[in-house]
Amino acid sequence: MKKLIVCAILIVSAARMYGQDSTQKKKIYKNEFGVDGTAFLRQFMMGDNGFSGNNTIYYLTYRRHFKSGNIRFGIGGNFSREEPLDKIAPYDFTNRSSIDLRLGWEWTSILSKRWRVYYGVDLKPSFGNYQRENNYIDNLRGIIVRSQQYALSPLLGFRFWLTERLSLTTESSFSIIYKYEKSTTYSRPQYLYDYNDRIHEVAIFYSSFSSPLSVIVTFDI
Repeated sequence: MKKLIVCAILIVSAARMYGQDSTQKKKIYKNEFGVDGTAFLRQFMMGDNGFSGNNTIYYLTYRRHFKSGNIRFGIGGNFSREEPLDKIAPYDFTNRSSIDLRLGWEWTSILSKRWRVYYGVDLKPSFGNYQRENNYIDNLRGIIVRSQQYALSPLLGFRFWLTERLSLTTESSFSIIYKYEKSTTYSRPQYLYDYNDRIHEVAIFYSSFSSPLSVIVTFDI
């Protein structure tokens, strides 16, 4: 009877250990982050030190994995300010800033053990600001440009798995874009309040194709 009890305990313990090992092997990672690796791959793996054709505008990408597909998100942006420190007229200063966002959904299909193809659609809003001002002794002149852009972009991409959690992706997309731009030119006398502002607004519809020139390094956590 004692031997039977001991055997039962050993069997139950082994089953638990096997179940834990199986659970670890089948662990699914729901979150994926990506960074642009185009320059690194071309410089250190291909020896192309003069490469300057990277067209990635999303510095950080994120996916949330579901059984039916993936939610996609990307963010990027830039800002700069250029002005003299002494500010003795005449002098100029320039401000630039922009933010680029991406939100979409994709489906994935298995090609082989390491290769996947994915396809879907993104909504891409972008916002930009530009200001340049020329300061003279008795007056100043400047221009302010504010823009908003919205794009609907079907996409097709490929993924190559390096390890269980590390992969490379590249993709192309065709975008239908609406852009609204408002520019204001202004001038200010130094001692008088004689403002002279001119506002110009324009709306543009156009399309754009993005080639698969960038490689994104992704990792699952």
